[in-house]
Amino acid sequence: MLFNRGILIASHGDFAKGALMTSEMFVGETTTDRVRVLSLMPGENISDFEQLFKKQVGELLKVNREVIILTDLIGGSPNNVALSQFIDQERVHIVTGFNIPLLVELISSYNVEIDVEGIISNAQRALFKVKSKLNVEEEEELCL
Repeated sequence: MLFNRGILIASHGDFAKGALMTSEMFVGETTTDRVRVLSLMPGENISDFEQLFKKQVGELLKVNREVIILTDLIGGSPNNVALSQFIDQERVHIVTGFNIPLLVELISSYNVEIDVEGIISNAQRALFKVKSKLNVEEEEELCL
């Protein structure tokens, strides 16, 4: 039986690992057949990273109908590797510039059909200057 979707979170340094750990505080623990993390560390050989990236996505595709790759930065090595290896694969979606709200929503909904564009829009709306959205009284209430 295939799961609906797997998620590979790829970043520079430990950002992906920290993002998953933070998200699990809201949604509970995940499993490696559904969510995996890949970190490109300073000085790491890019060829080794590419091979590991390909292996992680391949393993996720064995047990999931689709895989969503989340990368930290457009133009960064994790994103470039994702694009070079998976841009033409129909079962793989690549999203860059991910944040915690996006990851939480993806994990929370991995058993149902989703609109990736809609989830991205929700994550974009989660980024805002607080004072411009709230008046002073509302901001003070939030801090209590």
